[in-house]
Formats: sequence, C-alpha cells, structure tokens
Amino acid sequence: QTKRFDFGLPEQQKRISKIHLVYKSSATVQITMSIDGSDSTNVLTFAAHSEIDVESQPVLVLAKTVDFLIKATAADFILESMDVEYQILGSNP
Repeated sequence: QTKRFDFGLPEQQKRISKIHLVYKSSATVQITMSIDGSDSTNVLTFAAHSEIDVESQPVLVLAKTVDFLIKATAADFILESMDVEYQILGSNP
C-alpha cells in the first residue's frame, strides 16, 4: 500500500479523474483506492500485458487524500510508473 497522497494541499478537495499505469503482468492488476483514510474505496482492474505497456482508466473520485493498494498475482509483474490525473476543486485554471 502506498502512503496517503494529499498532492500538497491536505485540506483542499480534489477531483481524481484518471489513473495511468505503465506495467507488465501476465495476469490482471487491481488497484484499490482508499478515500480520505476511510473504508470508502474504488477498485480498478487493469488488463494483463505481456510486454511493458501503458493503460489508463477513468475514475470519478472526490477526495482530500487518497492512498492506493496495488495487487498483482503474476510472478512477472513489473510496475514502471503510476500517474494520477486530478484537479483541485475551487481553484482557477
């Protein structure tokens, strides 16, 4: 499980809109997002990839903080990076 992310503004509400994974896995990969340190979660399932590739999934989560639990059962699982697209609510573009 990752640390809790607040994106530098722990008291500000954010809209998380997309998760990008760069990975390789012969089995599916699950990411569980824990919202604001509570039991409220959102689960994403990413497809198996035989070579390192990027996959993106849209989400619609409102949170001040979020942490991620990444589960992969494949022995060949490699996670190169994970990017989170978000917008700080109440801010001007």
